[in-house]
Amino acid sequence: MSNEKITNNKKKKAAPAQKPKKKKYADDRTPTVKKVDKVCKALAVVLSLMFFANVHVLVRGGGYDDTKVVTVLGFGASKIESSIMEPEIEAKSAVFIKTQKEYSEGDAVQYFDGKYNPVRRVTDISDDGETYTVVGDNESKSEAVEIKADDIKGRVFFTSKMLYGFIKVYATAFGAAITVVLSFLLLTMSDILMFKKRSAAA
Repeated sequence: MSNEKITNNKKKKAAPAQKPKKKKYADDRTPTVKKVDKVCKALAVVLSLMFFANVHVLVRGGGYDDTKVVTVLGFGASKIESSIMEPEIEAKSAVFIKTQKEYSEGDAVQYFDGKYNPVRRVTDISDDGETYTVVGDNESKSEAVEIKADDIKGRVFFTSKMLYGFIKVYATAFGAAITVVLSFLLLTMSDILMFKKRSAAA
């Protein structure tokens, strides 16, 4: 008898409640909006990566007046104000560098001189590779200086006068904030584009 009661009690136990299925909404986006959305999301990913790179640079003390060059994955960006490297590098240009183990004569390098991060061209290298002689393209040979290999931040691989203003704003906390806002707008672009149509349908 007791066995029958136990069996009946087991049968009476209610089955675990199932979670209600999430309601699926029809995708009412037009083909054009779908294409725009894909592009916007790709751009949002790029901006997100730029945001984290920017935060890394700012936390490490870079950006702003370029008193410190901070690289991310071996790459760095800063600005050059003077015309000392013209015509190859114009005044008020964005400068992009890449760190290397060794540098060659003729390379334009950015280095730390104790206060700033000037860009100069390598004209001579010591036999042990520990000392580099650098000079500006618009300077005389008598103005050449010797720098330590450890002070070199990287070789200049790209410059752009057009990106000068972008780097000037981007490498700041304000630039980081703008990056976040733009990323949010790009991620919600399809909803923004469909707002009028959805409002009319509602």
